[in-house]
Amino acid sequence: MALNDSERVDVEKDREDRISALPKNVIDGILELLPVEDAARTSILSKNWRYIWVMLPNLVLNKLFCNKLAARSQYVFKDNVDKILLQHSGDIVKSKLQKLLLSLPILEVLILSSSFLELLSAGTVPQGLPFTLNCLWHLKLGINFGQMGQISYALELIKSSHKLSELEIWVNATSDIVEAISEYLDTPGCLDQPLNKLKYVVIRFFKGSKTELLFVKLLFARCPSLISMSIKQVKASGSKGERNIVIELARYPRASPKAELLYVPRSD
Repeated sequence: MALNDSERVDVEKDREDRISALPKNVIDGILELLPVEDAARTSILSKNWRYIWVMLPNLVLNKLFCNKLAARSQYVFKDNVDKILLQHSGDIVKSKLQKLLLSLPILEVLILSSSFLELLSAGTVPQGLPFTLNCLWHLKLGINFGQMGQISYALELIKSSHKLSELEIWVNATSDIVEAISEYLDTPGCLDQPLNKLKYVVIRFFKGSKTELLFVKLLFARCPSLISMSIKQVKASGSKGERNIVIELARYPRASPKAELLYVPRSD
């Protein structure tokens, strides 16, 4: 049956995209109620929706979402969350990640990238954490040693892991010009308790900056059960500066009489 002009107008009105016409804060509120994977799927609705989810101010990584990924493997969890954070271009003002850690007291292995630490710290220096990881024995962290928030949050995670025996650090980036970070790491209060269970430390892509050296010095001084501190440099240079770094590392006082320093220049 053919439609007349007035009927066609009524049909077009019914087809109007009323959701897209909603205010941005209302759309954001709707998407924040969805699981993050469903919020991301809205990007295929139309070109107007392609980037809405990546600008959400509140990025919710809830327990159900994280458990689904973690059940597949820890690497699937890390890769997927890293991809979400890399695609997200809005200012994140709230995250459920810390609440997730609070809800996982039996966690034994934890891997966090530098972008995760940046999200958790929000650029601030935390005064303790609202949770403890009582079963965690292996912790792997990517750290930007030019960011105070990441360094301080990493130390708080280490302090909150009472059974931690293995620590692996990946130097994401570093800086020698951030005096405030050097002063912070040179203050005993930044790590005000012994790490009695920590036995093995590996630091990869070590660049030899002052902040990295102070971090190593701090761990040597606070780990009475340490067996080995393995430092793997980003690239071997054979320079006088590199030799001076090795000498300085070897001179650091050690709380553990068994602690060995293993300095491994990377070979191409």
